[in-house]
Amino acid sequence: MSDEHWRDDGAYAYQHELTLAGVAWEFLRRNADYQADYAAAASRRAPGIAPVEAAPDPGWGLSCFADPSQSANQLPIFWRPQVNPRTLVLTAASPIDEGALCFDPAAWPGRLEQSIAADGVHLLLRFGAEEHRLWAPEPPRPGQPLVVAQPLDADLAIRADAADRFLRRLRKPAAAPARPQRPTLVRRMILTLRALDGRNAGVSQRRIAEVLLRVRCASPREWEDCSGRALTARLLRAGAALRGGGYLDLLRRGGDR
Repeated sequence: MSDEHWRDDGAYAYQHELTLAGVAWEFLRRNADYQADYAAAASRRAPGIAPVEAAPDPGWGLSCFADPSQSANQLPIFWRPQVNPRTLVLTAASPIDEGALCFDPAAWPGRLEQSIAADGVHLLLRFGAEEHRLWAPEPPRPGQPLVVAQPLDADLAIRADAADRFLRRLRKPAAAPARPQRPTLVRRMILTLRALDGRNAGVSQRRIAEVLLRVRCASPREWEDCSGRALTARLLRAGAALRGGGYLDLLRRGGDR
């Protein structure tokens, strides 16, 4: 990113259409330690092999490496099902599961992307700004009846909502795509990302406040008493915390699409 990137409203416009899983990636890809891990894995890959095959540290929350130079609207991000409860866990149906969903991705609406990682097979179905994430320990066979595993844990409500949305999409493939929810949260996250990018570019806290919050302080004394000073400081602290690992908490926020 250029030093002036953070000032450009248009450069962040795509983020308004992201799910919280996409916003989480935007923070992770700004993490210098993750960038170093990716570069090290990329240097070890075999010539001519596009994806980075080495499994990332589980602490990052990813099932496979993603290029930190690419934004969330440029490449699919495959999160481990353990950290993203909106990922549906697919298992083989039993004989008593009458009417179980058959694996037939050719008939599904939208664009399907797949990753075969060390922990299993990840599927990402994109329909406009709408996302559906699925995971199976082994590649499902075409036509194979499947069920969704629903662990009885604190994330059950999120998983149940994700399963309901996926089933409704398959039943009504022509319905308009759902837009990501939580627009207020996403707007705040975008503001936080821009503040973080400004600080990384070496810009002062006062200048960040002037550009992003439209505050005007004629003197150092006015800046000391300005409410924008405290808000900018909070944005920077929040950005550092989200980049450092707090992005994983976004994956467990309910109501995302």
